[in-house]
Amino acid sequence: MALSSGSEFKREALIAIRRIPAIRVAPYGDVNAVAGRPRISRVVGTIFLNCPALSVPCHRVVGACGHLDSSSEPFMSIELLPVEGVRFVGRLLRNLNLLR
Repeated sequence: MALSSGSEFKREALIAIRRIPAIRVAPYGDVNAVAGRPRISRVVGTIFLNCPALSVPCHRVVGACGHLDSSSEPFMSIELLPVEGVRFVGRLLRNLNLLR
């Protein structure tokens, strides 16, 4: 997808990510669906490359099974999610369905 054709999706994805409250997480697929493109699986991860620090809580977006994945800055997630009350073992979130 070209950047110019994805700019509306990027805007919608960033809005969706900003709506994830503290103590909650959202899998990439959920963000894609809310942003209007449920079948695009990797675009949200690409958006994180230019994610504006903490103004967009990208650390709250996780893999489908609750894995902290490299696109969501796992080191930032490992530091910030516990502060927000999210618990995980290794790089796997506990009770993903309760956190969505």
